[in-house]
Amino acid sequence: MFDFNDYLSADGETLNLSNHNLSELSPQIGQLTSLTNLNLWNNQLREIPASIGQLTFLAYLDLRYNQLISIPASMGQLTSLIYLDLGNNQLREIPASLGQL
Repeated sequence: MFDFNDYLSADGETLNLSNHNLSELSPQIGQLTSLTNLNLWNNQLREIPASIGQLTFLAYLDLRYNQLISIPASMGQLTSLIYLDLGNNQLREIPASLGQL
């Protein structure tokens, strides 16, 4: 893992971890509660930590081109989410909680 702060915008609202060949994402992502934009496309992620549900200001989440086989039900807590891209993954199902957003 690496320090999120190295990739966090000055205002703390955008985190761009695209194209970093990440195979896992630290649960500490949930501590970045000011995030509004999270770019994780084109990595090797197989799962997303449940702590992502703590990012209640998150409006933009790009998870394209990973190896995701599931996503946590806690993503249903992302009540500010406007844009979600899950394309080109290996998802078998989408949690029902996402349908309530």
